[in-house]
Amino acid sequence: MKVVSDTSPILALASIGELDLLRRLFERVHVPTAVDREILGSSRAAFRSAVSEGWVAVEALPPGTVRDPRLRSLGAGEGEAIALALETPESVILLDDRVARRTAAARGLQVVGTAGILALAFERGWIPDLEERLEELKATGFWISDRVFRSVLRR
Repeated sequence: MKVVSDTSPILALASIGELDLLRRLFERVHVPTAVDREILGSSRAAFRSAVSEGWVAVEALPPGTVRDPRLRSLGAGEGEAIALALETPESVILLDDRVARRTAAARGLQVVGTAGILALAFERGWIPDLEERLEELKATGFWISDRVFRSVLRR
């Protein structure tokens, strides 16, 4: 199983000091070059460290790979991440944007968002308080709907 990430989950998890959850959950995460370009600010150092350690792989897509108009209408990172995931059957894609999630799911990809990543880590006992982590995430400016917030906590 190949795991591909868009920018949002990486930025969100790095902002609360939990980027390493991706390594623990998936062992290796692939990102397209557009995601590499989009990761800026304080999260950049944690991301580059993960790349140096080898558990995040930055992959260049051949020119013209993202031809599908629906993928091109998304952000560069989202479109390239979906295209990269589509290269390998049964890929999992880490996405938060609602339109991008629907686009990926319509193409048969399994989609997991940042809240879902935190829920998986909580289920494994790696984080002690899911609600606290979700609140901390929201405090960084990460948007999560009340419906998703409650749904993740019920799970």
